[in-house]
Amino acid sequence: MTWTAALLLAAGVAGQRLAGMFVAGAWLARRPTARAFADLIPVAVVCGLVAQLTLTQAGRFSLDARLAGMAVAGL
Repeated sequence: MTWTAALLLAAGVAGQRLAGMFVAGAWLARRPTARAFADLIPVAVVCGLVAQLTLTQAGRFSLDARLAGMAVAGL
């Protein structure tokens, strides 16, 4: 990846965050149910990422010591 592409991607992410703050923030402020749902989205994404990293290895389903570790951490 070139520096130009990295800088363009960084600018795009910053633009999305600003748009989310100003556009979606005002919309969500008027809709408490939608706001409660939107507050749960980051948690769901992180849980999905943790599950994917724990239960797969080299693109395949895998049950190994990582699953036991996650079970102990959950307790």
